[in-house]
Amino acid sequence: TMDVQDRTLIKPTIRFAPDGGTPITLSADRANLSFDLSANVVHLHLDGGYLENPGKQKGWIDDQTFSIPLPKTLAPSKAQNLPVSMIQQEIEKLSSKEAFNQRFALLEASSCLMLGEFDRFQEADFLKLYYENKDCHERLNKMYTEIHARYALAGSCFCFVLIGSPFSILQGKKQFLTSFILCFVPIILVYYPIIMLLMNQSKSGALDPRWGMWIANIIMLCAGAYLIRKVLKH
Repeated sequence: TMDVQDRTLIKPTIRFAPDGGTPITLSADRANLSFDLSANVVHLHLDGGYLENPGKQKGWIDDQTFSIPLPKTLAPSKAQNLPVSMIQQEIEKLSSKEAFNQRFALLEASSCLMLGEFDRFQEADFLKLYYENKDCHERLNKMYTEIHARYALAGSCFCFVLIGSPFSILQGKKQFLTSFILCFVPIILVYYPIIMLLMNQSKSGALDPRWGMWIANIIMLCAGAYLIRKVLKH
């Protein structure tokens, strides 16, 4: 779209593909969108436009409304696309759900053991509860990792300053570009590979992100403290 005036799209181009159909392209002078969540559709009203549906229909349209069905099921939003406030809400909701599932599974298991109904452990309800709790735990790990990764990456700027400042003082008599490369390249080759490795390990549950995501920053702080001590000696 070229512009948006209030709730009107100016000269938009919209392309969508119906289930099992070919992509449809709509171009219009003006367009308005409205959502009907009860019917699970989005209404697209075009004012002066052009419709192109390969092999079926092509031509100008004027003052016409299209109803486009929304997906029946929406995948949960990725952690990196959510603000911190929504991540914290999601963590609270998932923690409550996980605790409830664990208590329910414990009661069901106790009931099966007391009644001697061991075959129930292989029934669909038990398996469904197991996989539901597993998915819940995996999403919790991703949420915790994302929120701590954001704070750790934000704090990395302070760590880089603690390294760069004393290093530039020690290399004060050398060229600026040489000092920059000698300081920047080790950070790229050390810090970011470590932080990506720790992020993957935290998302898989192998590490606790509350401390795992800060290991790279601690390494940078130690390197900065060493350089500052070396500067103070001279």
